[in-house]
Amino acid sequence: MLTLGISQQHLDEIYQDPYITSPFHDNMQHQPVFVPNSFYLSAWVNDEFAGAFLMFKYSEAEMEVHSLLKRSFVKKTRTLGKELIKWVFDFEHVLRLSTYIPSDMPSVMNYVEKIGFIPEGIKREVSTKNGSFINNHIYGITRTDYRSTK
Repeated sequence: MLTLGISQQHLDEIYQDPYITSPFHDNMQHQPVFVPNSFYLSAWVNDEFAGAFLMFKYSEAEMEVHSLLKRSFVKKTRTLGKELIKWVFDFEHVLRLSTYIPSDMPSVMNYVEKIGFIPEGIKREVSTKNGSFINNHIYGITRTDYRSTK
């Protein structure tokens, strides 16, 4: 189940969890993000906090997502990911959902493909890890893609 918003306690839990923060790359701070047009969706499994999705709304038509799900819920991440996609496309005006995945995270690329995202391209040398540049892979799912998988 997804709920709009997140408590300070749950934010602290996410940003202190090494499983969630370890994939972060050089020069990125491990702290909550609060910028205009961003929000959190809390993820729950059987009334237990499973983590969150950080959402960025770029326009009335496009949103970007970052997954912050706890390791103990790995078996439920596909279900939560599909629920997120449904949540996004339940808003009539949203036409696409995007995500960016560092090239050193192939399991995450596999995950997003399994829930319906399609590879769209690569942003070259956009992140650093251990002082070396790495690419980010761009994935997206459109309302049309979503409807064809229902």
